[in-house]
Amino acid sequence: LPELVRELEAALTDGTVVTDGLEEYAADTYWKAVAARAAGSPLGVPDVVVHASSEDDVVSALEVANRLGVPVVPRGGGSGSQGGAVPTEGGIVLDLAGLDRIVDVDETSLTVTAEAGVNGLRLEQELNARGLMLPHYPASVDLATVGGYVAARGSGVLSTRYGKIEDLLMALRVVLPTGEVVETVPVPRHAVGPELTQLFVGSEGTLGVITRATLQLVPL
Repeated sequence: LPELVRELEAALTDGTVVTDGLEEYAADTYWKAVAARAAGSPLGVPDVVVHASSEDDVVSALEVANRLGVPVVPRGGGSGSQGGAVPTEGGIVLDLAGLDRIVDVDETSLTVTAEAGVNGLRLEQELNARGLMLPHYPASVDLATVGGYVAARGSGVLSTRYGKIEDLLMALRVVLPTGEVVETVPVPRHAVGPELTQLFVGSEGTLGVITRATLQLVPL
């Protein structure tokens, strides 16, 4: 653990490494994880939490984890109900809440590009102010994040009209376990090569860490 902390602190550009108060990260909203934490026997507690503030921090953390053989669990708003953010093997919880920039709103093409840690309700409010909306309304919209929408293959109360998150997703930026960054093509369909964007939908952090998504909008 001391070696892991030293390497992470040396590698991070803007982020921070935390080794106290780790019980907070022992559960998302999965009932079994919540009950186990309340009973004093959590399903998993991280050895360290990395609060990333940029994609560079995500790259650095994954490079260190890959080199040392340490498991990593990405975490957004902690609103998942299936235990996807529970660190059952310890290791690093990679908190992405600091990746909270709305990068671009294209009012002509009706798309928004946002970092993974952008809160769903905040995004909706900012889009509404422009006369637009992201028609993805999960029950957890006040807690969930853009990265979590995609990683958990989210659906919502308007999905029967507008589609689920995979139908609204245009492109992703993802950091692979080795620290390499993949950016998919920001178009609805393309004829050449495999469709990598959908590969990461519903992956729950197992294939890489989503850092940015481009999503389709509709008029308010």
